[in-house]
Amino acid sequence: MNKKWELYNSNEKLIEEVVITYNIPKLLATVLVNREIVNNENVDVFLNPTRKDFHNPFDMPDMRKSSRQNHESNRESGKSYYIW
Repeated sequence: MNKKWELYNSNEKLIEEVVITYNIPKLLATVLVNREIVNNENVDVFLNPTRKDFHNPFDMPDMRKSSRQNHESNRESGKSYYIW
C-alpha cells in the first residue's frame, strides 16, 4: 500500500495571528487555518461545540441501513454493540 502525504503550504502569518488571538497551540492553529476556520464564530464553534452544532448523523449515506442492521444483530444475539 503506497500512500502519499500531501502537505499544505500554510499561511504562517495567519497561523501566528490565530495562535495569539485564541491562545491555542500552533498545531491546532495550523489545522484551523488549513480548514479555513479563522473567523470568531467558526473558531468558537470548532473549539466549543454544542449539540446544535452537530449534523444529523442520519443524513449520512446508508446510516439508516447500518442502524437497522446493528439493531437486528443486537436483538438476535442478545448482546449490545455500540459504535462511536
